[in-house]
Amino acid sequence: MTDVHSPWVAPATGRLDPDAQAVADAAAAAGFGSVPIAEIGVERMRALMPARPGGPIHERRDAAIDLPGRTLPIRVYRPSGDAGLPLLVFFHGGGWVIGTLDAYDQMCTELAVGAGCVVVSVDYRLAPEHPFPAPVDDAYAATAWLAHHAADFGADPRRVAVGGDSAGANLATVTCLLARSLGSPDLVYQLLIYPGVDPDSARPAVRENADAPFLTHESSQWFWGQYLPDPADRRSPWVNPLRADDLSGLPPALIVTAELDLNRDDGAAYGEAILAHGGQAEVRCYPGVAHGFLTHTDIVARAAQARDDMTDRLQAAFAAG
Repeated sequence: MTDVHSPWVAPATGRLDPDAQAVADAAAAAGFGSVPIAEIGVERMRALMPARPGGPIHERRDAAIDLPGRTLPIRVYRPSGDAGLPLLVFFHGGGWVIGTLDAYDQMCTELAVGAGCVVVSVDYRLAPEHPFPAPVDDAYAATAWLAHHAADFGADPRRVAVGGDSAGANLATVTCLLARSLGSPDLVYQLLIYPGVDPDSARPAVRENADAPFLTHESSQWFWGQYLPDPADRRSPWVNPLRADDLSGLPPALIVTAELDLNRDDGAAYGEAILAHGGQAEVRCYPGVAHGFLTHTDIVARAAQARDDMTDRLQAAFAAG
């Protein structure tokens, strides 16, 4: 196992591996990427977001969290009927605009079963109807609520982690910053899957992967624009945690990145920043894959490897917590 205090990068390939290429070819054949995302529009993009049903699990049920002024749908995954299981609060991807619980059903199921934890997937409010800071408010409030009510879900309030995919990973980073600043809840781990953390990034991966499958620079900036209609918000540490003055005192992090993803270097930079402030972060960059690869664990071998790495780290974090 790699030292959790040191970033790790797999050997670069410079191209999609055969499994990932097959997924990209299928998407291209279906017409994805042939029209600029701004021309497709929000409603059509949401309609095109595919559902990815998960496999068998002890319990999968939909519920809701009542918060001041809004109700957030959630989906609860329990790998067994045991009480006192650890809890992972999960935020889906989709650029803060198009994500759904159904699109991440497979991922949440696999995390629950593999890590032996309760997973609660939170359907936070979406932009452009609810731009920043609404998704941040929802992510933090939902995490605090779920930590307080963990026992109601058969979970242990002393072993609560947060995680997310892409935009959801951004929300997980900010939730950890808010929890530290506000003193609650006490989180034991953060699982960050190709996080978008810097809307104005000019790191090499942005140039190298500007036209990569599944997330181009053009589409990434469109998502950021929907989320951040006020350009001044792009400089907020609640948007870009790399702008935070202090990253000390955060829970240990696993940051999963993809070689052919424009978020690759931003995720690594965030891991390095946590380390520089005395924290623990492990950055694992998987070669030959692009943004979104972890939604294809049934097809892409490196996605299955990354999933197993994530559940191993979650198990260890929960055992230590």
